[in-house]
Amino acid sequence: MAIYQHRRRRGVRAALFASASAISSAIALPSSALAQNDGENADDEDVIVVTGFRSAIQSANQLERDADQFKSIVTADDIGQFGDPTVAEALQRVPGVSINRTNGEGQQVSVRGLPTEFATITLDGARLGTSDPEINSTNLDFFSADNLSQIEVIKTLLPEMEADAIAGTVNLKSISALSRGRDSIGARAEVGYQEKNEAFNPRFSGEFTKIFDLDASRIGIAGSITYLQRETATDQVEAGDGLFFMVLNDDGGDLEWDNDADDCTDGDLILECYLVPQEFDLRSDVRDRERISLNGQIEWELENHLFAVRGSYSDTDTGRLNTRSTFDLSRSEGDFVDINDPGFDPGDVDEVVEFGLEDDGELFGVFEDGRSERRIRPGDEQDQVYTVAFEGTSEFKDTLTLNYGVDISRNTEETQILEARFRSDNITQTFSNLGQEGVDISLSPEVFDVDADDPDPTTAAGFPINSTSINGERFGTPNERFSMSEDKFNSYYLNIEKKFELFGREAAAKFGGQYRDRERVFDFDRVEYLVDAGATLADFNPAPQVENTDLFIPFSPSEADIEEVLRGLIANGRVGTVAERGTFITRLNLQQDFTAKEEIWSGYGQFTIEPLENLQIIAGVRVESTDYTSTGAAFREVNFSDNTTEVLVDALEAGGLSDDEIAAFSLSRQDNAPFGTLTGGNSYTEIFPSVNVRWEPVDTMVVRASYTEGIKRPEFGEAAAIQRFQTDELTDEDTLQEVIDDTFGGSLASIDEVDLAIAEALLREGEDGQFESEGVQFRDPTLDPLTSNNFDLSVAWYPNDNTAISVAGFYKQIENFIVPISLAGDDVTSLGLEVDDFTIDSTGVSSVDTFVNGDEAEIYGVEISYYQAYRFLPGLLSGLFVQGNATFADSEATAVQVDRAFPFPDQSDIIGNVSVGWENDTFSLRGAMVHQGERLRALNDGELDDANDPAGDVLEESRTQFDINARWQVSDAIQVYFDAINITDAEDNRYYRGGNTVLNGAIFREREATGATYQIGVRARF
Repeated sequence: MAIYQHRRRRGVRAALFASASAISSAIALPSSALAQNDGENADDEDVIVVTGFRSAIQSANQLERDADQFKSIVTADDIGQFGDPTVAEALQRVPGVSINRTNGEGQQVSVRGLPTEFATITLDGARLGTSDPEINSTNLDFFSADNLSQIEVIKTLLPEMEADAIAGTVNLKSISALSRGRDSIGARAEVGYQEKNEAFNPRFSGEFTKIFDLDASRIGIAGSITYLQRETATDQVEAGDGLFFMVLNDDGGDLEWDNDADDCTDGDLILECYLVPQEFDLRSDVRDRERISLNGQIEWELENHLFAVRGSYSDTDTGRLNTRSTFDLSRSEGDFVDINDPGFDPGDVDEVVEFGLEDDGELFGVFEDGRSERRIRPGDEQDQVYTVAFEGTSEFKDTLTLNYGVDISRNTEETQILEARFRSDNITQTFSNLGQEGVDISLSPEVFDVDADDPDPTTAAGFPINSTSINGERFGTPNERFSMSEDKFNSYYLNIEKKFELFGREAAAKFGGQYRDRERVFDFDRVEYLVDAGATLADFNPAPQVENTDLFIPFSPSEADIEEVLRGLIANGRVGTVAERGTFITRLNLQQDFTAKEEIWSGYGQFTIEPLENLQIIAGVRVESTDYTSTGAAFREVNFSDNTTEVLVDALEAGGLSDDEIAAFSLSRQDNAPFGTLTGGNSYTEIFPSVNVRWEPVDTMVVRASYTEGIKRPEFGEAAAIQRFQTDELTDEDTLQEVIDDTFGGSLASIDEVDLAIAEALLREGEDGQFESEGVQFRDPTLDPLTSNNFDLSVAWYPNDNTAISVAGFYKQIENFIVPISLAGDDVTSLGLEVDDFTIDSTGVSSVDTFVNGDEAEIYGVEISYYQAYRFLPGLLSGLFVQGNATFADSEATAVQVDRAFPFPDQSDIIGNVSVGWENDTFSLRGAMVHQGERLRALNDGELDDANDPAGDVLEESRTQFDINARWQVSDAIQVYFDAINITDAEDNRYYRGGNTVLNGAIFREREATGATYQIGVRARF
């Protein structure tokens, strides 16, 4: 897909925009609630389509009350009343549900604070896939809430349900003509304002239902369409490549990086010690997203048969411009000299100029010999999702029912990204306020160890294009990346239900089977160009600072200038071949590619009985057999330092070696990456018994209790057949040059002297060897599935139409859960790996990032929900209402790889939301708060040598969002609305926990800020 295609399509989308605008004006605007008479369509699922906040809530309460299982429901009207742009964001209002965001847009949902992958997503009961190569769970940003009539969050399992819904199932119900029971047409028009990038975002939607009454049958047709454009700007701050201890050693008081320290002690001596990230990464991500969503359904009701064909399609085209500044602190590994000391000698300064704690406990520092990169990535991303489902239901003699069908879904994502990197080396980096929320940083030229060719990072010319040396010639190396991810999902099922009498009451036996197959393909390709190495960031006409960001990202070209200049450079250059770039290109094109296939056969038996009046029991058992296979590649790549090679070649030339000897030496230091095919998988069969009890002791109370068992299979990103080990040269070129000058008189006369010079440079740097090996990607396709025993108990009280109170408790016993973890040092042996010996031929690693099966975990919590409409109060006060819910949870887990207990990963301690509103017949106003508590995201992501030290764990900070919604019912059919979303600029912040032995506290891992959104619109239905 050409990068210019994004602009060409704008013309087509603009025409659609104009057409939708004209249609919406002609029919007097969008979809929502039409008041209905009290007896009309009493059994409709769209009895939920009524006017007002309170009516929507009360309709949902009634549906939840009548359900066989414990579930929460969002009605069609309530979806619209909050103004949430995606299904995921609509779901954050549901009791026990929170969401994950990317670039400010809700994507995956979490139920009861459990990881998002513990919940399954279905559309009218049909399972949905995802285009994300890492996960199995569905991204819900592609589906518009306007296309739905209802959303169910089912929190307990029945035998007839697929067993991999430990947290729950989110079922999206599309618009149905027969369920609505009448002809209708509606539309919606809206314009939103995104505060951070000052963009106006339009949205249009339309829907219709039509019923044809024939002699002996009915045909119902329903359809909907949504178009939106959403421009967003997001600030992203990340700390990369793990953490290091910066230790003030007792030996001479030298402050230096200590990569080998397990903690901040030397025997019994506690050292002055700090935790510092290797790298800071500040990003501005601007996206212009256009989405079209279509949904349709044809139903044919013929006597005792109902046939339905359903389909949905979503196309999302996103133009992206990601600009980022990266600051590498790991190069500044020299000694610290206090410049405020009266005896300070400028000649003694070696890289660490200043360092310490501010009054608030956050870090500040001034490092020389630093490196900063400016990366600029314009690109285009296209996502396509479609689902097709055929379902039939046939009844025979009112006692036997067959239900059968086929579900198909396809998710495809294609991306193209053009990237240019500009690097400024040997500079001064000054940072302050390094703590849990982020960092402030600035750049300047070196002061104490200045070379004539050192750059000036305060100018755009001080950032030359990232380059490499090939056969003595220097080339710039921009690149272009292409990726494709495809998820194919097919399901075939048959259910048979027989009704009969037992205990004098109606009972039922239900049996069924299902075959489900899923295939995931991910393919990545990268083209490396060789261009003029003299290019700098100044050639791209940059502005002084990136717009619409609070971060320090200097010298920002426009997207047009980036493409024009880069395309010009590429046109005058050439594509780098494998011969020129070593196996670098081959490795990049294969290291992430994989295929995975999952086949599941399942069957169940389920019985429903009523042994007593107002007591229902649903019990049964389900069996699922799984066969999983994956194929990918295994690499062990060796990367030599280009700068070190240049230093050595210059010294050998000065030492008089022949051209052939130098060429042979250079060839011996070429990067290499032997690779092979890797295939693996796992097969298993599990049995899942369950029992659900529903009891109404009095007319106003419903008690539910259940015991169920479930499964969570590994995500594709966790169990893909991918293994990549990376061996990097540790020799520092500056230290090596000093050794050559001091010890060898500025030249090297033989290859033997090369080895001696490298050995002395490593000794000066305190390195254990010349090379360090890491497990950059290490995935295990034989991972076992997680299994869970689930206990649920709930009591709901409905004293009147205006009050609903429920309390639910849950407890889960989990085995073999999967946890992301980084291991280093001797801990890598727990994975069957050897410890790194710091040689080029090492078969071990110093650290590895992976996923492992944990041991056992327990999760328990309570979910509380409350609704009250104060209709009994006098006058204006009778319009008040309150709705709120909260889920409190706690957990404990263990894993073989770490000798400590920890909270279950991704488990929030508290989630909840509260709405306070007022309404009358024509006007509604509601304020809402959504809160998600702190949760553990990863173990030892900081890659500390000791994984038992919790300092390297990543936590996600609690988040609270405030919204305001106002509605004016102009007539029975037309409503005008206003929404203010995230008015307090709530951010998503993850941070390293820090430890008790270091002098500084928590350190940010990544932070994302999008700002507030305001939208105004009108909707109607006729």
